[in-house]
Amino acid sequence: METETDNKARDEFIATLDLEYKAKFVPFSQSRNKAGKHPSLNWIVTLSKGNQALQTDYMQGCAHLPEYKHAESNLRWHAGYVARACQLGKYIPRVTYERANAHFGWIGGIKIPAPLLRDVLYSLSMDSDVLNAGTFEEWAGDFGYDLDSRNAEKIYRACLDNALKLRAMLGNDALDKLRELFQDY
Repeated sequence: METETDNKARDEFIATLDLEYKAKFVPFSQSRNKAGKHPSLNWIVTLSKGNQALQTDYMQGCAHLPEYKHAESNLRWHAGYVARACQLGKYIPRVTYERANAHFGWIGGIKIPAPLLRDVLYSLSMDSDVLNAGTFEEWAGDFGYDLDSRNAEKIYRACLDNALKLRAMLGNDALDKLRELFQDY
Protein backbone atom coordinates (compact mmCIF):
# COMPACT_ATOMS: atom_id res chain seq x y z
CA MET A 1 0.00 0.00 0.00
CA GLU A 2 1.31 3.39 -1.03
CA THR A 3 2.07 5.89 1.72
CA GLU A 4 3.10 9.52 1.98
CA THR A 5 6.53 8.24 3.01
CA ASP A 6 6.76 6.42 -0.33
CA ASN A 7 5.84 9.59 -2.21
CA LYS A 8 8.34 11.59 -0.17
CA ALA A 9 11.10 9.13 -1.10
CA ARG A 10 10.07 9.30 -4.75
CA ASP A 11 9.96 13.09 -4.76
CA GLU A 12 13.32 13.35 -3.00
CA PHE A 13 14.93 11.10 -5.60
CA ILE A 14 13.24 12.96 -8.45
CA ALA A 15 14.65 16.24 -7.07
CA THR A 16 18.17 14.81 -7.39
CA LEU A 17 17.60 14.22 -11.11
CA ASP A 18 17.70 18.00 -11.74
CA LEU A 19 15.06 17.85 -14.46
CA GLU A 20 13.31 20.82 -16.00
CA TYR A 21 9.62 20.04 -16.44
CA LYS A 22 6.95 21.84 -18.47
CA ALA A 23 3.39 20.86 -19.27
CA LYS A 24 1.18 22.57 -21.83
CA PHE A 25 -2.56 21.90 -21.84
CA VAL A 26 -4.05 20.58 -25.10
CA PRO A 27 -7.80 21.04 -25.66
CA PHE A 28 -9.55 17.69 -25.97
CA SER A 29 -10.71 18.48 -29.52
CA GLN A 30 -7.05 18.88 -30.57
CA SER A 31 -5.67 15.89 -28.68
CA ARG A 32 -4.67 12.46 -29.89
CA ASN A 33 -7.67 11.21 -27.87
CA LYS A 34 -10.29 13.36 -29.61
CA ALA A 35 -12.00 10.32 -31.14
CA GLY A 36 -12.40 8.75 -27.71
CA LYS A 37 -15.77 8.15 -26.11
CA HIS A 38 -14.93 10.06 -22.91
CA PRO A 39 -13.25 13.46 -22.58
CA SER A 40 -9.81 13.56 -20.97
CA LEU A 41 -7.23 16.05 -19.85
CA ASN A 42 -4.42 16.17 -22.38
CA TRP A 43 -0.97 17.68 -22.13
CA ILE A 44 2.28 17.96 -24.01
CA VAL A 45 4.96 17.41 -21.40
CA THR A 46 8.60 18.27 -21.83
CA LEU A 47 11.44 17.00 -19.68
CA SER A 48 14.92 18.34 -20.19
CA LYS A 49 18.31 18.08 -18.60
CA GLY A 50 21.38 19.66 -20.11
CA ASN A 51 21.24 19.13 -23.86
CA GLN A 52 18.82 16.18 -23.59
CA ALA A 53 15.06 16.63 -24.00
CA LEU A 54 11.98 14.47 -24.21
CA GLN A 55 8.60 15.79 -25.35
CA THR A 56 5.53 13.58 -25.41
CA ASP A 57 1.75 13.48 -25.07
CA TYR A 58 0.38 12.78 -21.62
CA MET A 59 -3.26 12.02 -20.82
CA GLN A 60 -5.19 12.06 -17.56
CA GLY A 61 -8.69 10.78 -17.02
CA CYS A 62 -11.38 13.30 -16.16
CA ALA A 63 -11.33 12.21 -12.51
CA HIS A 64 -8.16 14.34 -12.24
CA LEU A 65 -10.32 17.45 -12.55
CA PRO A 66 -10.34 19.37 -9.27
CA GLU A 67 -13.65 18.88 -7.46
CA TYR A 68 -14.61 15.97 -9.74
CA LYS A 69 -17.35 13.87 -8.19
CA HIS A 70 -17.51 10.37 -9.69
CA ALA A 71 -20.93 9.62 -8.23
CA GLU A 72 -22.40 12.44 -10.30
CA SER A 73 -20.77 11.48 -13.58
CA ASN A 74 -24.08 10.25 -14.98
CA LEU A 75 -25.84 13.59 -14.63
CA ARG A 76 -26.32 15.50 -17.86
CA TRP A 77 -24.96 18.81 -16.52
CA HIS A 78 -22.01 17.05 -14.96
CA ALA A 79 -21.07 15.43 -18.26
CA GLY A 80 -21.23 18.86 -19.91
CA TYR A 81 -19.12 20.33 -17.11
CA VAL A 82 -16.45 17.66 -17.57
CA ALA A 83 -16.43 18.00 -21.37
CA ARG A 84 -16.12 21.77 -21.14
CA ALA A 85 -13.31 21.63 -18.57
CA CYS A 86 -11.41 19.10 -20.72
CA GLN A 87 -11.77 21.43 -23.68
CA LEU A 88 -10.89 24.71 -21.96
CA GLY A 89 -8.29 23.58 -19.42
CA LYS A 90 -10.23 25.42 -16.71
CA TYR A 91 -12.72 24.46 -14.07
CA ILE A 92 -15.28 26.33 -12.05
CA PRO A 93 -15.54 25.79 -8.30
CA ARG A 94 -18.58 23.63 -7.62
CA VAL A 95 -20.50 26.18 -5.63
CA THR A 96 -20.02 28.83 -8.31
CA TYR A 97 -20.98 26.45 -11.09
CA GLU A 98 -24.14 25.30 -9.35
CA ARG A 99 -25.28 28.90 -8.69
CA ALA A 100 -24.28 30.56 -11.93
CA ASN A 101 -25.32 30.16 -15.50
CA ALA A 102 -22.91 27.49 -16.78
CA HIS A 103 -21.74 29.66 -19.70
CA PHE A 104 -21.20 32.80 -17.64
CA GLY A 105 -19.12 30.95 -15.04
CA TRP A 106 -16.54 29.73 -17.57
CA ILE A 107 -15.31 33.22 -18.39
CA GLY A 108 -13.01 33.32 -15.37
CA GLY A 109 -12.45 29.75 -14.45
CA ILE A 110 -9.44 28.35 -12.64
CA LYS A 111 -6.63 26.83 -14.66
CA ILE A 112 -6.42 23.07 -14.22
CA PRO A 113 -3.09 22.22 -12.57
CA ALA A 114 -0.51 20.39 -14.66
CA PRO A 115 0.16 16.74 -13.86
CA LEU A 116 2.70 16.10 -11.13
CA LEU A 117 6.20 15.37 -12.38
CA ARG A 118 6.03 12.23 -10.25
CA ASP A 119 3.04 10.94 -12.25
CA VAL A 120 4.67 11.74 -15.59
CA LEU A 121 7.88 9.95 -14.57
CA TYR A 122 5.87 6.97 -13.35
CA SER A 123 4.23 6.64 -16.75
CA LEU A 124 7.47 7.10 -18.67
CA SER A 125 9.45 4.72 -16.47
CA MET A 126 6.79 2.02 -16.83
CA ASP A 127 6.72 2.51 -20.60
CA SER A 128 10.51 2.22 -20.61
CA ASP A 129 10.12 -1.50 -19.92
CA VAL A 130 10.08 -1.68 -23.72
CA LEU A 131 13.89 -1.64 -23.41
CA ASN A 132 13.72 -5.10 -21.83
CA ALA A 133 11.94 -6.56 -24.85
CA GLY A 134 14.20 -7.88 -27.56
CA THR A 135 11.74 -7.31 -30.39
CA PHE A 136 8.38 -5.80 -31.23
CA GLU A 137 6.90 -9.31 -31.24
CA GLU A 138 8.16 -10.00 -27.72
CA TRP A 139 6.88 -6.65 -26.44
CA ALA A 140 3.49 -7.06 -28.14
CA GLY A 141 3.11 -10.56 -26.72
CA ASP A 142 3.96 -9.38 -23.19
CA PHE A 143 1.43 -6.53 -23.32
CA GLY A 144 -1.35 -8.29 -25.23
CA TYR A 145 -1.08 -6.41 -28.52
CA ASP A 146 -1.90 -7.93 -31.88
CA LEU A 147 1.33 -8.77 -33.71
CA ASP A 148 -0.23 -7.74 -37.03
CA SER A 149 -1.43 -4.35 -35.80
CA ARG A 150 0.14 -1.22 -37.28
CA ASN A 151 -1.28 0.74 -34.33
CA ALA A 152 0.49 -1.59 -31.88
CA GLU A 153 3.76 -1.11 -33.76
CA LYS A 154 3.24 2.67 -33.62
CA ILE A 155 2.76 2.48 -29.83
CA TYR A 156 5.84 0.28 -29.53
CA ARG A 157 7.97 2.73 -31.51
CA ALA A 158 6.71 5.70 -29.44
CA CYS A 159 7.50 3.86 -26.19
CA LEU A 160 10.92 2.88 -27.50
CA ASP A 161 11.71 6.43 -28.63
CA ASN A 162 10.68 7.89 -25.26
CA ALA A 163 12.52 5.18 -23.34
CA LEU A 164 15.75 5.79 -25.23
CA LYS A 165 15.47 9.55 -24.64
CA LEU A 166 14.70 9.06 -20.95
CA ARG A 167 17.64 6.68 -20.53
CA ALA A 168 19.98 9.10 -22.34
CA MET A 169 18.79 11.90 -20.06
CA LEU A 170 18.93 10.01 -16.75
CA GLY A 171 21.29 7.10 -17.27
CA ASN A 172 20.63 3.42 -16.62
CA ASP A 173 21.09 3.60 -12.84
CA ALA A 174 18.61 6.44 -12.34
CA LEU A 175 16.07 4.83 -14.67
CA ASP A 176 16.37 1.55 -12.75
CA LYS A 177 15.94 3.44 -9.47
CA LEU A 178 12.78 5.11 -10.79
CA ARG A 179 11.35 1.75 -11.79
CA GLU A 180 12.14 0.41 -8.32
CA LEU A 181 10.56 3.42 -6.57
CA PHE A 182 7.42 3.17 -8.72
CA GLN A 183 7.03 -0.59 -8.37
CA ASP A 184 3.97 -0.26 -6.08
CA TYR A 185 2.78 3.18 -7.19
